[in-house]
Amino acid sequence: MDFEKIVIDVFAKNGGEYHSEDLLFAAVLKSSNDLSNHQAEIWNAIKALISKGVICHDDKMTQWIYLNKDGRK
Repeated sequence: MDFEKIVIDVFAKNGGEYHSEDLLFAAVLKSSNDLSNHQAEIWNAIKALISKGVICHDDKMTQWIYLNKDGRK
């Protein structure tokens, strides 16, 4: 399973913004019953996407994260 792709797909369906990493994680888990046994992999995918700059934290709104569509960091 490509967990990074799953995270990006769920993120994009929400308009590319989430109030926190925790809410994104919960949304990914809810997106498929098959994912409940892959919680560690999902967290690792979220952290990896943050490290790569694909998911970024908003500088102005505490905890908000967004899908980096245009190279912002």
